[in-house]
Amino acid sequence: MRHLSSFFILGLLTYISFPSQAQTYEDSIHAYQHKLNLSFADPETSPLPLEKINGFEGLPFFHIDESYRIVARLEILPASDPFRMRTSDRSMREFDRYALAHFEWEGKEYTLTVYQNTANRFEPGEEKSLFLPFTDRSNWNQTYGGGRYLDLEIPEGEYLVIDFNKAYNPYCAYSNRYSCPIPPKENDLGFEVLAGVRYEN
Repeated sequence: MRHLSSFFILGLLTYISFPSQAQTYEDSIHAYQHKLNLSFADPETSPLPLEKINGFEGLPFFHIDESYRIVARLEILPASDPFRMRTSDRSMREFDRYALAHFEWEGKEYTLTVYQNTANRFEPGEEKSLFLPFTDRSNWNQTYGGGRYLDLEIPEGEYLVIDFNKAYNPYCAYSNRYSCPIPPKENDLGFEVLAGVRYEN
């Protein structure tokens, strides 16, 4: 019996140590959410007013849904003059239009423009950073009316993973002391993206 118990415990530990692919994916999103919550709870990095930091218990997230992890085909754009993106304080910020990301959702084809920030693309660690601002049909209802963002990286191949479970709000959703890029009309999606950070007043 002792030998059987030992094998049972060993098998259980093996199962816990090597979870299924679905569990591994969910764990990665939970880790992302935890890191985001930590940044909001830290007065040095949080966009929240001090009185809200003290009672902060975590951001509201949609349930993790792996169907919102989309593999898009990248169409790299030729070099051109910087794209001037409007911001929430009515100024302009320059971005390079890096690529078009083509993907399918529920039988329909969609395209999003992926950008590079011209101000920091040559900074160490930022060379591969991409910025994807977008709006969708959930805005003003279940998500922030000004749209949301995704931080991505230049892939090695011609396909880019767009994981809407990592979509987050601009800091302007929490305070008017920030200047936030407004997602261009070309990145307005014709469906609800019920993934990532929700919005609660």
